[in-house]
Amino acid sequence: PIKIDECALDGQFIRLANTSKDKDIDVSNWLLVRKVEDHEDINYYIPSNVRIYRGQTIKILTRLSQANRAAHDLVNMEIDSWGLGMNITTRLFNDDEEERASHIQRTGYPSSR
Repeated sequence: PIKIDECALDGQFIRLANTSKDKDIDVSNWLLVRKVEDHEDINYYIPSNVRIYRGQTIKILTRLSQANRAAHDLVNMEIDSWGLGMNITTRLFNDDEEERASHIQRTGYPSSR
């Protein structure tokens, strides 16, 4: 019941959601992998003791966007941005290295004639 709910277009945060109506999910030590174009992957391990309660969301903010942090949000202090690009893939793996969620962003622009 975990999904990558939103990846901010400006690279400030990634939001995870627990869509379950009756189950809290422990996401401790899960790995978030962000691939922007042909750049090196951005890897973020969720810290220990992090749960996403049923029906709730958490954001993983960047160092530069942490001023917008709510009490339950996380901050990736290693990066200023989750990255910008035309083709972006974000994947979430549990602590058994099983992919639990993915989010694909493709940005296209209309051709000018």
